[in-house]
Amino acid sequence: MASVGSVFKTAGFRAALVYLGLFLISAAGALAYLYVETRAVQRASHDDLIWRDAAIFGRLHSEQGREALVDLLAHSETEADMSVYRLSNSAGVALAGNIDTLPEPTDAGDGWLAFTTPEGEIRARRVKLDTDLVLLVGRNMTAQYALEARLTRLFIITLAGLVGLGLLGGVIMARQSLRRVEAINRDIAAIMRGHLDRRVAMAGSGDEFDTLAAHLNALLARIETSLTSMREVTDNIAHDLRSPLTRLRARLDLAARHAPDDETLQACLDDVDAMLATFNALLSITRLESGAPHAAEVSVDLKALLHDLADLYAPSVEAAGMTLTCDVPEAAVSAPLDGDLIARALANLVENALKYGVSEGGAITLSLRRTDDAVHLAVRDEGAGIPESDLTRVIDRFVRLEKSRHASGNGLGLSLVNAIAHRHGGSFALRNDGGLVAELHFPVKARP
Repeated sequence: MASVGSVFKTAGFRAALVYLGLFLISAAGALAYLYVETRAVQRASHDDLIWRDAAIFGRLHSEQGREALVDLLAHSETEADMSVYRLSNSAGVALAGNIDTLPEPTDAGDGWLAFTTPEGEIRARRVKLDTDLVLLVGRNMTAQYALEARLTRLFIITLAGLVGLGLLGGVIMARQSLRRVEAINRDIAAIMRGHLDRRVAMAGSGDEFDTLAAHLNALLARIETSLTSMREVTDNIAHDLRSPLTRLRARLDLAARHAPDDETLQACLDDVDAMLATFNALLSITRLESGAPHAAEVSVDLKALLHDLADLYAPSVEAAGMTLTCDVPEAAVSAPLDGDLIARALANLVENALKYGVSEGGAITLSLRRTDDAVHLAVRDEGAGIPESDLTRVIDRFVRLEKSRHASGNGLGLSLVNAIAHRHGGSFALRNDGGLVAELHFPVKARP
């Protein structure tokens, strides 16, 4: 099941965010334009009403005089509408109108005034009728401003809703895409563990994921064919070269028995043994990495395996003046693994520790630990360790550090351990911690 955190990291979700951002920008632009135009039309309508009233009062004053204008404004005091009128002389004394006290107005731009009265927010205009007569005509804008605030809230809520719907849609689309990707990853992971006959499942929808799966399956078929051919060639090489090398060794061994003091024969025998060991190691690594069939994985008692390995190497360790201990839990620890391969990997690590890791009186420790989802095996020594820059490189084939040049070996032991770990879907790593620690981690199913 795809987690929420993994959904947010998907390319599909990021693409949805990009499209959502572009959509929100365009939607916000459209809503802002609609708001500004609506606001402008409404305010222009109020301004037109103010200019209309000013024109009517100005014409009345010019045609019938001040008395007629005062009478009309006195009558307007009884009207319960949104209009505001105030006729005053040049000294500011009110002569008529429906507003007696004029608060200090603020400049609203372009000659318009704004002020607040107990009745609400007023937008007004002053019109000079003659040298001693000034008319203020305005409109109560409280309802208009309330409408504008309501529109603003509505647009904000709309944008928030679009954001929520967009994110929800992005999550849904990303989860659907992630399910397909995870299914493909599971199939590929199984193939990487050696099941080369497995193929990526197709949903049958004909979308881009099915196209990708079809291409991957075609690629896997070609890889399987190539690997099968390579294994056949490798097996033929093994048959053609190992047999003559084995016969050569037998002849050298026979000659050495007749001439036990012949150092040249013994050196040739050692060289042939080294060639056979290298050849066998390469063949083992190739088969592991190519996914060749191997023994079925059964439940292995890892605690017993470590104790058996310690008993096996105890004489060699004691002869070198060292100690070998096991750090294992009291309870038995089992895991579905190929016991022979795991034993071979651990044996390689113990032999490496004997060759390079410890000095006289040092110790080698075999440790085992179990967590809910993995088992962890480690071989620790008390040597000088490996330079940090070489911890990864030394796992590659035929890599031998300068200090190990004098010791026997072919530089394939750690590569073989790494191949065994990957064959089980696990990992292998080296680190320095008071010596060299070689760690194997194998995933297992969580306990019920």
